[in-house]
Amino acid sequence: MKLKFSTTLQVLRAEFSRPWRYRLSQRRKYSNIRSVEQLVERCQDYYPTGDNLSSLDLGCGKSINNIFLTGDAWGLDIQEIEDSQIICADLFLNPIPFEGSRFDFLTAFDFLEHVPRVLVDAGKTRFPFVELMGEIHRVLRPGGIFLHRTPAYPAKEAFLDPTHVNLLTEDTFPMYFCSNALGKRPMASIYGYDGNFELIEQRWCGCWLVGVMRKI
Repeated sequence: MKLKFSTTLQVLRAEFSRPWRYRLSQRRKYSNIRSVEQLVERCQDYYPTGDNLSSLDLGCGKSINNIFLTGDAWGLDIQEIEDSQIICADLFLNPIPFEGSRFDFLTAFDFLEHVPRVLVDAGKTRFPFVELMGEIHRVLRPGGIFLHRTPAYPAKEAFLDPTHVNLLTEDTFPMYFCSNALGKRPMASIYGYDGNFELIEQRWCGCWLVGVMRKI
């Protein structure tokens, strides 16, 4: 009886300690916002200004999300869309089909979670998500803004869709695609990423992680 009680006590201790450690490790660092529009408004002092601003919306579907209200708004989608401003492109395999420093704003709503992290193409290992972040940096003008909304870990919505292959966290963008306060290069540079962003602001909006980044 004594041995059985001791064993049961050990099991209970283990079970209770795991959730506690899990909860501590999964506390969100960033606070909540009501909507993407609220974050866009909060960050407006950082935006490019002028009369001929342009924007590109990745994975736009049948309609371009022109949240920055630019006069020159374009979209990219893997489907063929009957709209002269929406270009068909497979960004998992190919570069963004625009010249460098073309856009003032670039947006990605519910798109990045679908981009593979690792892909073997013609016998060569590639990192499509890292490559895409480099392309986003390339087509933005200096000081250009990248806005994303992405379901992220630990929200269950990040896992629900079977086509969600890129699980992102609060630390993914600050650590891997932005330089830190000491000027250290983004960690994704070890995978061939040669861009650099400044994280302007990042917040949670329900299950979505919403971030505003500026090209350095």
